[in-house]
Amino acid sequence: MAQLVPWSKSPLVKGDIPVAIISLEDAKARRSALIDRGFPPELVDGFWPACDMRNLSETELQAYSQYHDIEKIYGRLPISAELGCLFSHSEIIKWLSRQDAVSQVIIFEDDVIPNGCNSFQQLCSLAASISDTKKPGQPVICHLGPKPEQWKSSFVRRISRKCKTFTGLKLFDLIDKRSGLWRAHAYVINKPSAVRYGELADKTGFLADDWRFISEATKSRIVLVDPPLFIQDEEVASTIDPKSTRGLINSVVGSSKKEYHLGAKSFSLFFFRISRLVKRILKVFLARMLRALPPKQL
Repeated sequence: MAQLVPWSKSPLVKGDIPVAIISLEDAKARRSALIDRGFPPELVDGFWPACDMRNLSETELQAYSQYHDIEKIYGRLPISAELGCLFSHSEIIKWLSRQDAVSQVIIFEDDVIPNGCNSFQQLCSLAASISDTKKPGQPVICHLGPKPEQWKSSFVRRISRKCKTFTGLKLFDLIDKRSGLWRAHAYVINKPSAVRYGELADKTGFLADDWRFISEATKSRIVLVDPPLFIQDEEVASTIDPKSTRGLINSVVGSSKKEYHLGAKSFSLFFFRISRLVKRILKVFLARMLRALPPKQL
C-alpha cells in the first residue's frame, strides 16, 4: 500500500512515496507553520536542506556556468537565490534518478498550503499513479498547484482516472507548448523524467519554475490538477526574492518591449492589437472545446 514517507527514510521499500520539502536551515518558523497547516511532522522534520546562496557576491555568482546560461535563455541576470533554487530542486531530482525502490518523488517548497482537508489522501493516490502510464517509461511531471490564470486559457486535455479516491479532482494534460506555466512550490516527478531532468541540469542552467522550458527540454508530459491540491502562501515573504528584485527586472525587460511597439506606426499598431485580440479569443474557444473532449488515459 502506498504511503508518504520522508525522502531520508532508510531503507526505502516498494510502496514508499518519498517527500522532499525544500527549506533553508534557518527557516524554522516556516516549517512550524507547515505542521500547523496539517503536514505530517515526520515529513517536515525530514526536510531537504536548501542550497543557500543568498549572501554570495556577484563575483562568486559569475563563477557558476548556470548564471550565464540563465542570462542567455531569459535575457537577464539571475538573482542569487534563483541559482540556489535550481540547485536544490535538481539535486533532489538527481537523487530520485539513483533510487531503485521508488519511482517518483513529491517536492514541496516550505511556503505551501494544503487546499483541502483531504489533500494528503488525494496526493498519496495521485502520486502512486503517476508512473502507471499508458506508455511504460514515459516521463511525467504533475503540478499540484497551478495558478488558474496561467493555464485556464491554454490547450489541455482531460485525463481519465482509475482511482476512486480522486473524488472532486480533475487531471489535465498540458499540451500547449506556448503556455507560460510557472511556480515550483508543489509537484510530483517520476523517475524517467528525473533522469532527463538531471541530464539537462548538468548541461545548462535554467529557472526551476519554468515548466515550459523543462517540459520541452526533457520531453516530459505536464499534468495539472484542478482544483489545486496545494497552493503557495501569497502573504509570506519569498526567500527566493524577498525584495521583489525579479519582478523589477522583469518589468524593465517588459517595458523595453512595449516601447518598441509604441514606436511603430499607429495604423500598423491598431491591426496588430486587433489580430492579437482575435487570436486570443480563438484560442480560448478552442481550449474550451478541447477540454470538453472525452478524457484520455494517462
